[in-house]
Amino acid sequence: DLLFDEAPAFNEHSAIRNAYVRAHIASAFKGASQDVSRIILDGVARALWYARDHTQDIDYEGLDDMARTLPTAERRLGVNLASIITYLFVCPTCWQVHDPLTLYDEDLRAQCGEEDCEGILYTTKLLASGKSKRKPTKVLPYVAPRRAIQHWLLRPGKYQELQQWRRDGDEPRQVPATHAQGENAFADPSYPMHDMHDAWGWRAIRAGLQRVYYDNGQLRVSDDDVHNLQQRFVSLPCGLIWQINLDWFQAVKRGNHSTGALYMTCCNNPRGIRYLTEETFLIMVLPGPNEPNLEQLNKIMAKFVSDMIELYHGQEFRIYGHEDKHPVHSALNSEVSDLPASRKIEGLASFSSKLFMCPQCDTPSYYLADPRGFNPTDFRLRDAWRYVKYAFRSRSLDDDDRKEIFERRGVHWSVFNLIPGWLTAVNSVVEFMHCVYLCMVRHVTKVIILQSGMLNPVPREDWYPLERLDEFFSRIIWPVSVGRLPPSVTSSSSKADQWRLHISVLFVGLFVAWEIDGLIPDIDAPKSRANTKHAAAHAKNEKVMRQRRLETLLSETEAQPTDEQLDDIDALTMDRSIRHHYATILEFSAAIRILSSRSISPDEVERGCAALSRACQNWARMGCHLTPYFHFAQHLRRQFLQFGPCYATWVFPYERNNGFLGRTNHNNHKGGELECTMMRKWWKWVLVHDL
Repeated sequence: DLLFDEAPAFNEHSAIRNAYVRAHIASAFKGASQDVSRIILDGVARALWYARDHTQDIDYEGLDDMARTLPTAERRLGVNLASIITYLFVCPTCWQVHDPLTLYDEDLRAQCGEEDCEGILYTTKLLASGKSKRKPTKVLPYVAPRRAIQHWLLRPGKYQELQQWRRDGDEPRQVPATHAQGENAFADPSYPMHDMHDAWGWRAIRAGLQRVYYDNGQLRVSDDDVHNLQQRFVSLPCGLIWQINLDWFQAVKRGNHSTGALYMTCCNNPRGIRYLTEETFLIMVLPGPNEPNLEQLNKIMAKFVSDMIELYHGQEFRIYGHEDKHPVHSALNSEVSDLPASRKIEGLASFSSKLFMCPQCDTPSYYLADPRGFNPTDFRLRDAWRYVKYAFRSRSLDDDDRKEIFERRGVHWSVFNLIPGWLTAVNSVVEFMHCVYLCMVRHVTKVIILQSGMLNPVPREDWYPLERLDEFFSRIIWPVSVGRLPPSVTSSSSKADQWRLHISVLFVGLFVAWEIDGLIPDIDAPKSRANTKHAAAHAKNEKVMRQRRLETLLSETEAQPTDEQLDDIDALTMDRSIRHHYATILEFSAAIRILSSRSISPDEVERGCAALSRACQNWARMGCHLTPYFHFAQHLRRQFLQFGPCYATWVFPYERNNGFLGRTNHNNHKGGELECTMMRKWWKWVLVHDL
């Protein structure tokens, strides 16, 4: 198997090997056909023959047996994708996964064999030779994690690089996982965390667990140390910690075709190289044009989950420079995706759910208009094991009972619940980029400031805050390293990195926009004219705020609200004090600056999260319309202490990967062909890097 053995090309002359590499690069990245690659290889062979015949004492080892076709050259180089990528085929209706080796089984019918499914698995075409060819209707390209890891570990120095995170006390040995959590896990809370390795969650992962469940009248699910190892996972000789990201993106410029990508990244890697393309595994590319629902996604992910469970218990791998194989264990520790993908992969209720908006605490959605919805000291945390318990219970029930469990417990079955150590509400993190930059910063700018009319002018007094703010942004001279300039408040579409720059200077711009004689005036901003879009949108937001306040009142009183209470709620409007808004935005900006640091100490986490909580509580008191992400951000304290700085869990690198895949040249063919092209492009890039 060329994946595990040294490529034969390295036993041939370097000039021949160079010809193989150039032919492969021409095909992989320059669009060269196999005929063009054959011409390249044949030309080099003839030139080397001529040089050998006319020059003494020169021997080109391997010339007589030199590859003349691209597939043969790729096999000699060890970059044949057939040894890495498996092309599974799935039912286009129910997404039941089938092994490619079963495509020509005599007992495999064209119609899917699943109950109540009429999907067509393949079509049959009669060739000119008289033979028939079966073409799958939908193809799912998949790279088994074990094969990707084995290929990865054969890089020179990679095994040693994965051990660089260790410090005193982290050497491989028998030691139990740490039980200390939160700030109690840190000897010096003022010492900064630079990466995930410095957080308490890194050393709390346990090895040797097995997820067991009993249903003898009362369902019980637990992670049992069946062999009583009492072993910290990262203190194994090679305990690899993995992070996954699942995301969908538009793969075509015209039309609607949503393609999904599942990435896997090793957190043992140094942070400087961890998210490079050649260090990231593209495990599968989910075929479009439509996204699968949870039941369909479970069928797709079942093979991946099964492979990760096997790797968790350990397998032996060949290591570059070592004669004997070494045991390597792999633990899936975190899932970092945007909110819709995260809720789908975890089987949790949508963030629009009234009672299960937040998977970590029981704060209802109507508390988004109440300061208590943003005060972590008031939160009642959920038991993460209850999600797992009811997910297992839902697994074997009929549709009506599953629906009842979902309505009462907020959870569906997800295959990720089979993974030892995996807890839905803990290992699925609040992703910082989407939460803070694409939601909170954007919402504060577009809705609370602009749409609410906080920049409305007063022409009589020659006061035009919006024009001042636009002029402020236009006059900033940014460093050349800034790729995309931050947006103005009126821009229609902006990326996360632009909002990241925007919030760093927004408080200065607002001071320039609002100040009168060097001070923020203690006045109310004028309301928008009733016939404007901003006025209509603001009225709609205030209506939502009043509805939430009413639901809060109804949840806290058994009796019917009095007319006076109802009148008070109907009279509620947003506080339009410029001074109040500026003070809150100033605290919000400081909180984001602290929490977005490359390194951060537990004390700084506490300070930043406290400032963020105060800002959100102020906006709630002021009657501003807030979204669920403002509540989710109140759980960042626990997340930072467990997983480290935001750089360890945000999805900027994965969004860049989506852009890399989106730029793939393809023919727009559906049925998974487009996705297979993307998968081949990714792994060709990785293999060329290894060469």
